Amino acid sequence: MTRLINFLVDKKKTIKKIFFTLFIILVYVIGTRIYIPFLDKSYYSPSKLPPDLKFLESIFSSNPSLCILSLGVMPYVTASIVIQLSQKVFPFMKEWQEQGEKGKRKINIWTRILTILLSLGHGWTFIQIESPSLLSSNFIFRTLFFLTVGVFISVWLADLITSKGLGNGISILIAIGMADKLYKTFEYLLFTNGSEIQRILILISYFILLILTIIL
Repeated sequence: MTRLINFLVDKKKTIKKIFFTLFIILVYVIGTRIYIPFLDKSYYSPSKLPPDLKFLESIFSSNPSLCILSLGVMPYVTASIVIQLSQKVFPFMKEWQEQGEKGKRKINIWTRILTILLSLGHGWTFIQIESPSLLSSNFIFRTLFFLTVGVFISVWLADLITSKGLGNGISILIAIGMADKLYKTFEYLLFTNGSEIQRILILISYFILLILTIIL
């Protein structure tokens, strides 16, 4: 018992970081289930909640494309990759790298601008796929606005994990998103009445991605 207490005292900072990271992950997961506000309820799929929690249907949605943090950090990650590649192509971006803090500020500004553009594009794709019959201007504007804001909230949460928690926040949130999609895929494979060929192809594609991830 004494050893356990001493261990907890010695690792107090690490334990705090672990709990902080778990808390931020919880906030992020909840954010991926809170639907975009100020839209008509007919836009949302009914939440799959037990009878005792039906009162939460006014907050949570099972339609992932219409939730605040649906896009996660991927638009920001994509923008960062594009900017990094651009630095090797465009001479003026190479100069920014050599300008210290001033150059970093310029790169960050362009990364955020590109993040906004990618968020809008990604959000538009989501709307086209999930809600093609709901393309009123009001619906599109509000959905794209909140999806874009959600990306920056996700990046902020990732930065909190990186600075005050354990690990790289961006990587952790990407892993959370991948785990969620993997779970939904296996749920589809196991419980949905689809064609066997389609299921096999999805399963093979996931195994290929897994192998490539390990190799690369």
